[in-house]
Amino acid sequence: MVTDRELALMNKIDSVYPNMSHLLCTFHISNNVSMKCKEYVQLEIQEHFIDQWNSMMYSNTKDEFDVHLNHFESVCGDIPSFVKYVKETWLTPYKERFVSAWTNIVAHLGNTTTNRVESAHWRLKNMLTTSRGDLCASWDAVNTMLKL
Repeated sequence: MVTDRELALMNKIDSVYPNMSHLLCTFHISNNVSMKCKEYVQLEIQEHFIDQWNSMMYSNTKDEFDVHLNHFESVCGDIPSFVKYVKETWLTPYKERFVSAWTNIVAHLGNTTTNRVESAHWRLKNMLTTSRGDLCASWDAVNTMLKL
């Protein structure tokens, strides 16, 4: 199940379905982190900080996550309030519910957001890799996605 970080709902799901994998919506988490980034970080470097965040969030292994986390902390070290927000609000309590290194071991069929269309669109964009591909490459990517 994928939900937003609604604490009452999360507690109820955990008590009613204790053995179910409960993931958090990566789309909404990214939006929240992006909004906080705009509060704390100068406009010129916001994109770089968000790239660092995305590298952490989409890490495929725990070791890769640790490397990206260390890099994030060093890059964002000048803004400790932003690092504190990211770690205390998202990473420490919930990383197992949205970071790919942990969620990839759960059969979520690519649904990592609360909107199945958002998930399918994201997956297709990643498989296409470019908006300027030729018809054959695009067809192969769509066909592969449908098979998966």
